[in-house]
Amino acid sequence: MRSYLFIIFVLNNAAFADPQERLPVPKQTALDDAYRQVRELFATTLDQKMPEQLVAAAKELIDTADQSKDDPAIHYALLDSAIKVTPDVQQALRAAARLSDTYKVDPLKTEYRAIQQVSRRAKTASEHEMVAKAYEALMLELAADDRYEIAARIAELAVSAAQRARNRDLVVRIRPKIYEYKKAKVAYEKVEAAFVSLKTNPKDTKANLVAGSFLCFLRNDWNTGLPMLALSDDEVLKPLAIQELKSPEAGADQLKLADGWYSAASRSDEESKLPMLIRSALWYRRALSSQPPLGGLKKVKAEKRLSSLADQIDPQALKANEKAAPPPRKTLTSDPIAIDVRRPWPFAMRVKKGETIEITATGRWRILPRGRWHGPDAEVFYFAGRLGAGEHFKVGSNYTLVVKEDSVLYLGIFEGGKYSNNNGNVTVVIKKTQN
Repeated sequence: MRSYLFIIFVLNNAAFADPQERLPVPKQTALDDAYRQVRELFATTLDQKMPEQLVAAAKELIDTADQSKDDPAIHYALLDSAIKVTPDVQQALRAAARLSDTYKVDPLKTEYRAIQQVSRRAKTASEHEMVAKAYEALMLELAADDRYEIAARIAELAVSAAQRARNRDLVVRIRPKIYEYKKAKVAYEKVEAAFVSLKTNPKDTKANLVAGSFLCFLRNDWNTGLPMLALSDDEVLKPLAIQELKSPEAGADQLKLADGWYSAASRSDEESKLPMLIRSALWYRRALSSQPPLGGLKKVKAEKRLSSLADQIDPQALKANEKAAPPPRKTLTSDPIAIDVRRPWPFAMRVKKGETIEITATGRWRILPRGRWHGPDAEVFYFAGRLGAGEHFKVGSNYTLVVKEDSVLYLGIFEGGKYSNNNGNVTVVIKKTQN
């Protein structure tokens, strides 16, 4: 999948070490011999019965693996044996992460196998609860990777473990995900072609509309979906998305955005109507708490709309949408600004008419969780409020734009048609100069 760095003033600083290229899984003959050696050398350790003894045994295997990286087969067998022996799910996951970081294996499949091994030995309520929570985390990772069918199965396993733990709150929290992921699987199959199209043409207006609608209205992933809707050709959703990406601060502007989503909901299909109403409620709430406060008919209108929506919207859904809303924007004036991107546009940079923006990107990143690394073929992709449609350029080069009117510039990662979480050391230096 091709990757892009997408700029909508989202900035973040950190540094990560460049990992080595992952190795192929050792051949079966070498592994068979390695497992035999591990069984012989750790026979007493592997025969332990008490949980604390097994945890200590797994730790010894992992520590030995860390000192055996020069022999891939032995290293692999030690980590795999630790997964098989430990009753501690977090310890098993640490060993699985070492395998995934070192060898060309499916990280999520390896994680699943580790949890499954521990679940077979779980006996107490607390052990079942730890398994349930580990399955829940894996379920969320799979869903974020659009692997909904497997995510639904893992959700069922999580519910089963939570029931054994007699944790009703956990059951109630996870069970709805089973239906949600099964529904998302059907929906994703319909929009998958759009994501494929965006790999080669990230400015495809129709594909951006399909993919952005799916992410915003079905996945509640507004941070990822809004820039896509802004690059669509929909006469209703495009201006609303652009307005959202400007992150309005004035109460009147927030009220206008709330009205826009409220109006759009009245003309949408059933699947999109409720998410749009929830979005409108979010902006009505923000407008009513803005400074300076709304007054007169504007305040009355916002209060009445919010009151009427209260009967239609689950408070938890509104809370989840609030979390999915773009975080407060930061005004950055330092020159230059070094940015290490860690997640989609957590910050923003306000730009003014007449400013020249020079953007230079270096480094590389990998898509989480523990995905492959992307090197010099990666590209930067920007979207800048009213500055126009998104553009992209190679990491290792630079790009210059002249601001035609006051706006907001955003920054983020673009991966295979989706603006995605990432992990790495891409550094973007932005220099602003006033003409």
